[in-house]
Amino acid sequence: MTGTSFIDNVDRLPLEFLRKELCDQPDLLAQLDAIDVLRAHNANGQDKGELDTAYDALRTSIEANAPAFRRLKSTLRDAIDLARKRHALELPHGPYHATIQRPTR
Repeated sequence: MTGTSFIDNVDRLPLEFLRKELCDQPDLLAQLDAIDVLRAHNANGQDKGELDTAYDALRTSIEANAPAFRRLKSTLRDAIDLARKRHALELPHGPYHATIQRPTR
């Protein structure tokens, strides 16, 4: 999620994460509350039009709010960096971790 791709996928982020990161942005919190209500009413997933429209409005609002945009981008970048570091620590060291035995002649 680099650049603005996280904005394109904001509907995939947990609402609680967004609320935490946007806690000082009342207008964005109100949009998140409206999305939460729409999600509850659309639990069966049959009518996504209103929900898609609400997420589009949220995307536009986040892009227009530079501090909120930078905070979300920074938090997501930090999370990705941490995950990469953890993954690197879990990988075996060296190009071949398993012992490879050469065939005898």
